[in-house]
Formats: sequence, C-alpha cells, structure tokens
Amino acid sequence: MQFIENVLLRLLIVAPGFLVGIMVHEIAHGYVALKFGDPTAKLEGRLSFNPAKHLDLFGSVILPVMLILLGSRVIFGMAKPVPVNPYRFKKYRMGLRLVSLAGVIANLLTAIVVGNSLGILANFLYVSFPNLATSIFQQVIVNMVLLNIFLAIFNLIPIPPLDGSKVVASFLSWRAMNRYLSIERYGFIIIFAFLYLFSSFFWRIVSPVVEIFYNASFIWQLFI
Repeated sequence: MQFIENVLLRLLIVAPGFLVGIMVHEIAHGYVALKFGDPTAKLEGRLSFNPAKHLDLFGSVILPVMLILLGSRVIFGMAKPVPVNPYRFKKYRMGLRLVSLAGVIANLLTAIVVGNSLGILANFLYVSFPNLATSIFQQVIVNMVLLNIFLAIFNLIPIPPLDGSKVVASFLSWRAMNRYLSIERYGFIIIFAFLYLFSSFFWRIVSPVVEIFYNASFIWQLFI
C-alpha cells in the first residue's frame, strides 16, 4: 500500500511538468516550421495545448510510468513528434536548424518562466499555509523546472532522431547528411545504450549546465 501511495505521489509531482515540457517542445517545432513555410503541423491541429493532440501511448505514458515504478532517478519520455516537412522550408538548412533548436529553447524558457513566476506563488503559499498540499505544489514547480531543463539538454544529444542530430546535419554536405540521419531507425537503441554505458560521464558534463539554468529559474530568491 505504501509503495502504491509513493508511486501515485511521484506521478502527481512529475506529470504536470512532463506534460508541459513535451507540449511546449512540440508546439515550438511546429510554430517555427510554419514561420519557415511548412504549415503541416498547423493543418494537422498540432499547434494546440490540448494534451490529447500530443500524447503517445508508449512514449508519454508507459515509458515514464515504467521508470517511476522502477524507482529511476531520471524520468523522461516523448510526445508524438510534430509532423514537419523540411522540403517546404523557404531556407532548408536554416529551417532545419532553427526548427530543431526551437523545442530546446522553448523548454529552457518554460523552466525560467515557471520558476520565476509560479515559484514565487509556491513560496508564498508555503510560508502562509505550511501544509502538505503547498509542499507538494512546491515540488511540482521544482520538477517542472528540472524536467524542462533536462528535456532541453537531452534533446541536444546528436543522435537521430533527437534535435541535436538535425542541428549537426544542417551543417553537413547533402550526402553526409543523408547517411547521418539514416541511422534514425536505430536511434533509440543507440540512445538507451549510450545512457546505460555513459550515464555518469553524461551527468558530469550536463550537471553544470543544469545548475546554471536551475539557478536562473529561481533568480527571484536572490531578492528576498
């Protein structure tokens, strides 16, 4: 019973940040693609904050829940990728590069905005009403910030189909680009193998970056 309660509590704390993170990430891709001349995401109704438009059964539900049940310190998942047709971009390479970076930037901005707005509210509620509910609200905000920062950094890994690979590909010759992106079919196997074999090395590299953006997300605390 205690195990079930712990899992449900963790789901309550993690789910809002996860949903916000994957939605703003995908919407940002579709919005910037539209600006570069590709209306595919808009025509398919994907420029929406309706979670049902973005949730993927395995990536958005089964995978993160499985990680929570296993007690993983790292919770991640994915939404249904926003449909993008780069061949409709006015400027192919620039479009590919900026559409890919849009999701990353959206997650980082979300972390900073959430931390510096809802963080103030959470702190006020906890000081005024120091009970379990406001304590949980604080944890939801902190997890929303951390999850958005992690999603941004994770997606910069240059392994197809992650966004970092599209940024790298935009600087390659056409032949090298096609060869590089062709490994996308094995991408998630490579990603899981990378995280399994090099997770400690990966965290040593990204931890300072996480700390910088985490501090930026709660910079309001310096003024109280």
